[in-house]
Amino acid sequence: MHNAILINDNGVTPVEHALTLDALQESVGGWICPAFTVPSCHKGSRRITGYVDDEGLLKELPLTAVRIHPMGIDPLVGPMLVTGLDANTGDTVPLDAEEIQWFLNRLEIAVLRNRHETRSTLAIKLANFGGEQ
Repeated sequence: MHNAILINDNGVTPVEHALTLDALQESVGGWICPAFTVPSCHKGSRRITGYVDDEGLLKELPLTAVRIHPMGIDPLVGPMLVTGLDANTGDTVPLDAEEIQWFLNRLEIAVLRNRHETRSTLAIKLANFGGEQ
């Protein structure tokens, strides 16, 4: 049964994943860093958190997504694993089917332009999740 979402070069995929520190680090390829935390559709102390490699930018990993928030846009690079979080305990917890679908329904595509290229990428617009953290 799916309990997390993997976002990488192959796209966005619900996966069954061990939620230990070692397994999270293996998925992102290094030390984990929370890239975003948003409220769950279940409210209460449940959150949804995306983890990336803490040194992904230094390693020049490929762009996976962008995080859009009131202060601007931040690049998220390398593989990302999205899991549940119990805000009361700080424990990583499995996403349920409703949370997975709720999260996937709120993703957008962003078009990024600079003077050399135009490309599209996944956008995690924090306002779509009813809260910004």
